[in-house]
Amino acid sequence: MVLAEKIELTRRGFLVKSGAGAAGAAALSMGKTAVALAAPAEQSGGHLRLRWVAEPENMDPQKASFIDEIEMIMRVYRNLLQFDGTGSMVPDMAEAMPEVTEDGTLFTFRLKPGLTYSDGRPLTAQDFVYGWKRHMDPRTQGQYAFLGYIIAGGEALNTADPTKVSAADIQTLKDALGVWAVDDLTLQIKTLAPAPWFLSVLTTWCGVPTRQDTIMAGNSGDEFASKWVQPATYIGSGPYIWSGYEPEVRFTWTANSRYASGAPAIQTVSRTLIKEAAVAFAAYLNDEIDVVGVIAEDKPRVDADPALRAQFYQFADPLTLWIAFSSTKPPFDNQKVRAAFASAYDRVSYVRNIEGGQGIPARQLIPPGFPGHFEFELEEQTFNPDTARRLLAEAGYPGGRGLPPIKYTFTNTAAGRRRAEAVAQTIGQVLGITIDLEGLEARERTAMRKSVERYPQMTPAGWHQDYADPQNWYSTVFNSKNPVDKTGWKNAEFDRLTDAADVELDGTRRMDLYRQAGQIFINDSPVILQHYGIVWNLVKPRVQNYKPDALDFFFGEHNMYTMRIG
Repeated sequence: MVLAEKIELTRRGFLVKSGAGAAGAAALSMGKTAVALAAPAEQSGGHLRLRWVAEPENMDPQKASFIDEIEMIMRVYRNLLQFDGTGSMVPDMAEAMPEVTEDGTLFTFRLKPGLTYSDGRPLTAQDFVYGWKRHMDPRTQGQYAFLGYIIAGGEALNTADPTKVSAADIQTLKDALGVWAVDDLTLQIKTLAPAPWFLSVLTTWCGVPTRQDTIMAGNSGDEFASKWVQPATYIGSGPYIWSGYEPEVRFTWTANSRYASGAPAIQTVSRTLIKEAAVAFAAYLNDEIDVVGVIAEDKPRVDADPALRAQFYQFADPLTLWIAFSSTKPPFDNQKVRAAFASAYDRVSYVRNIEGGQGIPARQLIPPGFPGHFEFELEEQTFNPDTARRLLAEAGYPGGRGLPPIKYTFTNTAAGRRRAEAVAQTIGQVLGITIDLEGLEARERTAMRKSVERYPQMTPAGWHQDYADPQNWYSTVFNSKNPVDKTGWKNAEFDRLTDAADVELDGTRRMDLYRQAGQIFINDSPVILQHYGIVWNLVKPRVQNYKPDALDFFFGEHNMYTMRIG
């Protein structure tokens, strides 16, 4: 999942350390005025109060790609499969794991009988077919359609140009897509080749069952717009119902009693918009929200307070943060310039001094402990000022002379500016250049990052895995046929290696192909790797039985039936 911002509340993560579980803490004051939050009607009991950092750009399940969008989608919509709290893949809307033909290209799913949407309308295999066809239709302009290219007919459909082919021609391509309903309870999916990673896609928001009737009603007959993304027409089959929305203020969800596994234990969940980390921390201390991310500036306060220490959770997150270049525009269309900037970045000092130790310096794409991380086999991206200055000179800019103006675009919050200033200073000092800073509103910067043409010259970015497979890192993000963060970087050999790895059934051979691709990625430097995620959270004692896990789409997903509000 693309990161819209530096996420301070994890959706997924491995538990490293927990001090949670102590009895209730007294009200605390930090010498700041807490934000005054107008609360929803339900204030206690089964109400989980969370923070919301920025307005999602688009929660349409067939269009979304950013982590904040996806978290909200997956409260309302569910797929055929899911990962449980142990990391095992298990059925969700499906009755059992699929039958798969010997050649690994035909999947047959049987749905659980009696499935319905939250409004009571029966859910059938045809709803999954519609979800995939809308997902792949080029007129939808879905950011994650490329994951359907492995489906027979998927790429031909999605790459058809609606300005050059007729609606009838597109319909013919949709009819040929390798997803069909045998009957109301039986769904089949045909892939072009074996794909060891594809079942993991069916645990995500890709291909969730959506309804043509509510989409058309909410869009006034336009099937491909997203005006339908409003509580009245945003009707899914997942654990929660989207029940309230105050733009730029709050989202609210209530438990769905018709969910296949039954209603979650917590009746109401809300997310209140608090952009600044300091204001969110104050709101937590003032007992206005139940969970807050802890930033470096506030960590000493937590460490010094026994009550806060008891509420502290630390997670290692399947997350890599980086600084992305627009690789199609000068000077970052030059590999040596990109590599020079990457060598000029002191990631160890940055993590220690700017992030306060909240991170692990990143020298290759995938974090340690996840498939596709190579402990000793790669020559990694490292801080080397002499190499940085040599490469910039070889690129034609000795001492930075003649280098075009460089602009670093960031989200204009206090924390965002502090980080941007640190990046600009460390790289600028090594290379002898000035990096200009441009602070934008979160939504504006997010929109820029969804277009190659508008992509900022330099900007913070990153990736939070959707599923634990190197395909979800190397191929999903950086293969030129299916980028989700549109830097414009393209390397033919990287594409060839990742294409081959994606369909390779021999596990050893597959990992070696990704290793070779990983070295090309490091050498070509489409990004400056920064650090792997470590999340610091405070969780109120009233949130009982909370346990973070690695594959959680939203806070407490796998604790829905054990987590309580006390």
